[in-house]
Amino acid sequence: MTYFDADDLARREDLDRRRETITRRRRIILFSILGVLVLFVVFILVYNFTDVMFGISEELESAPQNGDWVMFRHDQSHTGSTGAGGSIDGVLKWTFPTEGPIHSSPAVVDGVVYFGSQDHHIYALEVETGEEIWSFETGSFVDSSPIVVGGVVYFGSQDHHIYALEVETGEEIWSFETGSFVDSSPIVVGGVLYCGSNDGNLYALDAATGAELWRFEARYGMRSSPAIAGGRVYIGSEDNHLYAVDAVTGKEIWKVKTRKGILSSPVVTKGVVVVGSTDGSFYAINAANGKQRLDFRTNAIIGSSPAVQDGIAYFTTSAGLLQAIDVMAKNWFLENRLTVYWRTLYVYGVAPNPPVPSGYLWALPLGSVDRVSSSLAIYDGTIYLGAGSSLLSLKLTDGTPNWNYSAGDWVLSSPAVTDEAVYFGSNDGHVYALDRATGTRLWDYLTGDDVTSSPAVADGMLFVGSEDGQFYAFD
Repeated sequence: MTYFDADDLARREDLDRRRETITRRRRIILFSILGVLVLFVVFILVYNFTDVMFGISEELESAPQNGDWVMFRHDQSHTGSTGAGGSIDGVLKWTFPTEGPIHSSPAVVDGVVYFGSQDHHIYALEVETGEEIWSFETGSFVDSSPIVVGGVVYFGSQDHHIYALEVETGEEIWSFETGSFVDSSPIVVGGVLYCGSNDGNLYALDAATGAELWRFEARYGMRSSPAIAGGRVYIGSEDNHLYAVDAVTGKEIWKVKTRKGILSSPVVTKGVVVVGSTDGSFYAINAANGKQRLDFRTNAIIGSSPAVQDGIAYFTTSAGLLQAIDVMAKNWFLENRLTVYWRTLYVYGVAPNPPVPSGYLWALPLGSVDRVSSSLAIYDGTIYLGAGSSLLSLKLTDGTPNWNYSAGDWVLSSPAVTDEAVYFGSNDGHVYALDRATGTRLWDYLTGDDVTSSPAVADGMLFVGSEDGQFYAFD
C-alpha cells in the first residue's frame, strides 16, 4: 500500500493546476488562431465578393455632351453611334478644298460642321451648301477633333495652344499656350474646359475667358482625353499613373500606379473608372477612392480607348484581340501573383487548370498582331470595328461574327453607325456605306487619298475628310 505525505499531495495538486492552466492556454491560443483564420476568410470574402469595405457610387457616369455630333466618337462613352440618322444615299452633295491632309474628325452642331486640317486651319462650313462660314489659322497642324459647347468651338493645335472661337464668326475668344503640342481633345463641363498637353500638365481653364483656374502636373505627357464625373477629373499619363483630380481646386484626390504609360482615354461607368495601359493591363478603379478593383492582364499593349455599355467594357489590344470585360468584377486575393504559380503547376500536371481571369467575359482573335486598326462603335447589341483591311460586325454578347466586309486597304477610320447603316473610310481612298444588318455595300466613293478621318453623321448627312485635303459631304 502506497502512502503520500502532505507535501506530495500538494505538489500533485499544483502540477494538476499547472496542467489545467497550460491546457486552457493552449485552447485559448488554438481558438485565437482559428478566430484569426475565420476573420481572414471573412475579410477575403467581403473584399472579393462585396463592396462593403470600399463602396462604389453606381450612379457615377462620365458627364455627357449634348448635341448632334459634338465630339470625337460622339460621346464620352465612345460609342460612335447616333441611334438615328436613317440611310444616306451616297450622293456627293459638296466638297470643300483645304491645303493639307485632314486627319481631324468633324463635329456637327446646329447646321454647321467644324473640322481641322494640316494646313493649320480650322473650318466652319454650312451643312447644306458647304459654303465657308469662316476659317481660323493657327501656327501648326490641327489634328485634334473640335468640341462645340455653348456657342463656342474648342480645340487644340500642334502649335502648343488651346483655342476658343466664336461659332458664328470664328473670331478668337481666347487662346492659351501650353508647353507642348495638344493631342488631347478638350472636354467642357460646368463652364470649365479640361485638357491635357504633352507638356505633362492637365489644364483647367475658364471656358468663357481662357483664364487658367489651375494646372495639375504629371511627370510626362497627357495625350488621353479626360473623363469628368462627380466633380472630379480622371486622366491617364505617360508617367505610369491614372489620376483623379478635384475639378474645382485641381488638387490630387488619388492616383493609381500602372507599370507603363497610359494613352487610352478613361471612361467612368457605374462608379468605376476603366482604362487600358501600355503595360497590357485593363484597370477598373473605384472612382470614389482610387481602390483598384480589377487588373485584367492581356500581355499586349492597350492603346485604344474602351467603349462601355451596360457595365461591360470593350477594347482591343496590339495582339489582335477584342476583349469584353465586366467592369464590376474584382480580382480575388493575390490573383495575378498566384495565377503565375498555378499555371506552372498546371503545366507540370500537379494542379488543375486555373480559372479564367476575373472580369473575363469573352475574347475574339481578330487576326495577326497589330491587325486591329480603328476604335470600335456600339449600337443595338452589335460591335463594329476596323481590323486590318476589314470592317467587322460582331454580336455584343459573345463576339460571334455577323458579317465581314473587305475593303481594299487598312481601315484606320473609326466607323459611325446609324439605325440603318455603317460608314467608314479606308486607306484605299474610299468612303464606304454598308447595310448595318447584312454588311452589304450600299455605296462607296473614291477620294484622292487615304481616308483616316472618322466620319460623323448628323442632319441626315455624312461628313468626312481625306488626306487629299478635301472635305466631303454626302446625303
